[in-house]
Parts: sequence; structure tokens; C-alpha cells
Amino acid sequence: MNALVEDQLRRLRQAIEAPQIHNWLDTNRGKNRVTFGRYTGQTAVSGVQNDNSLRRLRKELQDREEEWRQIQQINDPDLL
Repeated sequence: MNALVEDQLRRLRQAIEAPQIHNWLDTNRGKNRVTFGRYTGQTAVSGVQNDNSLRRLRKELQDREEEWRQIQQINDPDLL
């Protein structure tokens, strides 16, 4: 899978960095450039991580799960 991703990234970079593309972007898009990133399972999570933020996230997810269960039970009491 990584080899496929790397090949696609290489091709995309070649296409975006072509002189014709730069000329077009200069003329039609105010000299803006196309940028992109790649996120994988090895990508670090952005922001500051601490136990408090993880506890808050866990609590939030549990609350949403409980709300979902309640909604399901309202729609179909036999479901749960």
C-alpha cells in the first residue's frame, strides 16, 4: 500500500510542479500554489496531549454513545 501511495505522491508532485502549471497559477490564481499533505497511522496527533484532554474526549464519546442508545430505543424499544 505504501508503494502505491508513494508513487501517486510522486506523480502528483511532478504534475503540480510543472512550469506550465506554475505559469497558469501565476496568471489565473494570484501566484497561489497547490499544497497537500499525507496523513497515515504514523502521523503525530496535533495539539497538546495530556491526560485531562483524553479524559474529556472519552467522556464526550461516552455521552454521545448513550444519547445514540436512547435515540435507538425511542425509535425501536425492542432494539435494546
